[in-house]
Amino acid sequence: MNKKLLILAIAAVLFCACKKEKREAKIDNIALDLNIERFDRDFWNLREDTLHLATQLDALNEKYPFWTEDYLCRVLQLGRTYNDSSVLFILPKFLNDTNVSALYVDAMKHYEDVTDIEKPLGEAFKRAKYFFPDIETPAVYMHISGLNQSICVGQGYLSISIDNYLGADYPIYQGHIYDYLLPNMRREMIVPDVLRAWMESEFPFYPQEGELLEDLIYEGKLVYLTSVLAPELPDTILMGYSAEQLFWCEQSEPAMWDKIREEGHLFSHESVWRAKYLHNAPFTSPFTQNSPGRGGVYLGWKIVECYMNRNKDITPLQLMENTNYRQILEQSEYNPK
Repeated sequence: MNKKLLILAIAAVLFCACKKEKREAKIDNIALDLNIERFDRDFWNLREDTLHLATQLDALNEKYPFWTEDYLCRVLQLGRTYNDSSVLFILPKFLNDTNVSALYVDAMKHYEDVTDIEKPLGEAFKRAKYFFPDIETPAVYMHISGLNQSICVGQGYLSISIDNYLGADYPIYQGHIYDYLLPNMRREMIVPDVLRAWMESEFPFYPQEGELLEDLIYEGKLVYLTSVLAPELPDTILMGYSAEQLFWCEQSEPAMWDKIREEGHLFSHESVWRAKYLHNAPFTSPFTQNSPGRGGVYLGWKIVECYMNRNKDITPLQLMENTNYRQILEQSEYNPK
């Protein structure tokens, strides 16, 4: 091999070293039909007969066990149990509130047909059943939270707050939601948000040494796992970035990595760096104001991709169970140059 060909070969190896790596799932023989249950509609129908609210709530709780009480008591915070006196007193007023009514009507109209969500989510659950056969597939509901938590996960269920996914230009969002959050309040983000919240509940984060590195790689695991369960999702959707933001990260990755190491943040135990690198924000402040928020999550994802690329025998389950974060970093041989 002449010198020119050798250089090209080495360059090809380096280019592919941390390329996208997604374990293949054999799902042809996995029978699973996802049907999103419309709790939002059933709950809204309560307003038709508030004189018999206690009986209706009993029926609702029978149809949606665990979730009915979680919704009324923890999401809406109306009482201590789903049918206590506080709920029975406040709920009729809540159902007749004009602002609440507008939110319900708009959200349910926007999500009248959800087959475009059921299909990819059902396929993702099949892949999850292949990789994690012992994990129970949850029932999936939809609800209105009043712009609270987007995805609720509980005993045997997860529920999607569809009023959080009405599009960046939805009038009620304006002046109530930070501008940098608005782009991801859209329909396309439901599937990755659901998968992330579900996997986060099944594989919760247990810090070992309390270093930023641990949070970084754990967040990266969640992005990677979402890409495995829903391989059709583009990177922009996986990260919740615009094309310009993703391009910035791709071009700035070496500089980002140098910065987090040279500043001594990677192994820091100070919680302030978790917020700066991992939380939603207009930009990642340790980098530049041209960066998108959650830049540390992007780095964590790239580390995990490299790790899985170099360790083909490691399964997604083994990845999620491995809490030796320094080992993952070392074996990834991550070096974005």
